[in-house]
Amino acid sequence: MPEPIASETSVSHLFSREALWQSWLDVEAALARIQADLGIIPPEAATEIGKKANFKHIDADELARDIARTKAPVLSLTNMLAAACDGDHGHYVHWGATTQNISQTGRVLQIRKAHALTRQSMANMMTALADLAERGADMPMAGRTLRRQALPITFGFKVAGWIDEMLRHLQRIDEMSPRFFSLQFGGAIGAMQSFGDHGPEISRRLASQLGLSVMRTQLRSTADHLAEYVTTMALYAMTCAKIAQEIYTLMTDEIGEVIEGQDASVVGSSTMPQKVNSKAAVAVIALAARIKGQVGLVLDGMQHSHEGDAAPSRMMGEAMETTCVATYEMTAEMVSLLAGLELKPDRMMENLHRSGGLIVAEHVMMTLAPVIGRHSAHDLVHAAAVRVQQGECDLFAALWADETVRENVPEATLKSALDPANYLGASITTARECAALARAASIPTGTQKP
Repeated sequence: MPEPIASETSVSHLFSREALWQSWLDVEAALARIQADLGIIPPEAATEIGKKANFKHIDADELARDIARTKAPVLSLTNMLAAACDGDHGHYVHWGATTQNISQTGRVLQIRKAHALTRQSMANMMTALADLAERGADMPMAGRTLRRQALPITFGFKVAGWIDEMLRHLQRIDEMSPRFFSLQFGGAIGAMQSFGDHGPEISRRLASQLGLSVMRTQLRSTADHLAEYVTTMALYAMTCAKIAQEIYTLMTDEIGEVIEGQDASVVGSSTMPQKVNSKAAVAVIALAARIKGQVGLVLDGMQHSHEGDAAPSRMMGEAMETTCVATYEMTAEMVSLLAGLELKPDRMMENLHRSGGLIVAEHVMMTLAPVIGRHSAHDLVHAAAVRVQQGECDLFAALWADETVRENVPEATLKSALDPANYLGASITTARECAALARAASIPTGTQKP
């Protein structure tokens, strides 16, 4: 059995049994207040419903038993709320609403609370990325393509690529939020028959009171905005997983360019006392896979029959909750991973020189090209590279042995061209520019209030 995924904090308590039911009670109380304001139910009834819509007046265990009997959670809850109200005020509980109106709205309110915390954690992650990009802005390392050394870059440049992706994810998340945090409250089928002429006004006022946007139609079968939440978070999760996987790879003994910072009390292995195994990176990778796994569910959850269907609604609800909790935990692990990451510049430099100069062969070619022509320079450097790959010598020795090179390029110029630190391109400026952008993004914007 794999080790459980754990993080220092979680939002799972926001989705407890009582928290779910309380979200429904909050919606029922808000609905009653709106209907009283519109003269649909007596003001005294709305006051009483609001007063009793909590677990001081409803027994959670008794409610659980009744739900097990009726198999209709919202019915059981509204019956118990009505019974808790004095006099005839309970008759006005759940006036004109249907189960999905209450359950879906309640779940959206739950997710909004968790999302606000997650978005703040994302901002903290951007701070950690900014710090990393600044620390590694001028720290040379090997850039790799197809898992092999290609050209020199800096570690900060690598982080800049991560930042660029994350900035797009945050933009998508903030743009998506008003569409997701919206109200679908149209009665049994969405056309608001049970609310009479007051239907649209109830929807507008209820959305305003709950801090939600209003959907143009209140159809129960509309679910694209719910699926968008999960798919958007899945895109974000895949970038988190990519970053964690790359760090995980760079931590290997054979590369050793970074190490996941851990307290001395953290144990890597129960068998091998010397092991310093990743904790945060593996958690991010596993949690991201869990989030990705919800995408298929929500796409199926969009397939409502006609004007509403319980099966896809249930799939959608469970997938949204799983995604919300896992996204928070994954982001918390990302903050831990990035903020505690230890960089090993000496090992980066050692790996840069491991190729015997081949990693800057392009630079040498472009240094020779103005003097002897590009094609001749390419052929000359290629021949020298073959000697290096065969273990005869390093690239400087192979090139300096060539009379054409000695006649056309000063020794100091050749050595300068072979220094990886002189062939970093835009690595340093890109790293610092992206660090500044990440720093600016460390203040969350566009999130819904909890």
